[in-house]
Amino acid sequence: MAGAVSSLAALAGAFGPGFTFAHFINAAGRGAEAVRKYRESFVPSAFLAGPAVIVAVFVAVGETEDEAAARADSFHLWLTTAETGTPLNRVPSMEFAAAHEWIPSELLVRERNAGRLISGTPPQVAEKLRRLAEIYETDEVMINPMVPEERNRRAAIEGLSKEFGLRRLVHPRTSLPDAI
Repeated sequence: MAGAVSSLAALAGAFGPGFTFAHFINAAGRGAEAVRKYRESFVPSAFLAGPAVIVAVFVAVGETEDEAAARADSFHLWLTTAETGTPLNRVPSMEFAAAHEWIPSELLVRERNAGRLISGTPPQVAEKLRRLAEIYETDEVMINPMVPEERNRRAAIEGLSKEFGLRRLVHPRTSLPDAI
C-alpha cells in the first residue's frame, strides 16, 4: 500500500494540482513520503505554479483534557464499530461511549487507529497540528471534528481558531447531525 500511496502522489505532482493527504485515513507514517514524492514530481500547470499540500486529520477538542478524552472515546467507538461490521450511524454521545464495555478485539482496533485522531485542549491540539504541519511541510491543515453534538464541533473549531489567531470560521447556519 505504501508504494501505491507514493505512486498516486507522484502522479498528482506530474499533473500539477494541489495534493491533500488524508492522515485521518492513513496515519501509518506514509504521508511524509507521499508528500515528498508529490513535491519531487511536481510540474507547474494551469492549476498551480508550485506544489501545494494540505494534510487532513480528525480532532477531538475539549476545554479540559478529561472532556477531550471523553469526546475522543466517542470518536473511537464510532470508528471501531465502523471497522468491525456493526457501524453506528453517527458518532455516539459521550454518555453512550462511557457506558460501552470495550472487548479486547475492539481495543486492538482502537489502538491501531489512535494516530488518526489528535485530541486535547485547544492549545494542546494546536501544538500537535503545528507539529503535523511540520512533518508534512505544509501551511495548511484541514480538521474534521468527529465528536458528538454540533455545539462540541463548533467549540472545537472556534477554540482552534483562537489558538491560531483566526476569526470565527463556523457559519451560524452550519448544522451537522447530532450524536446518538
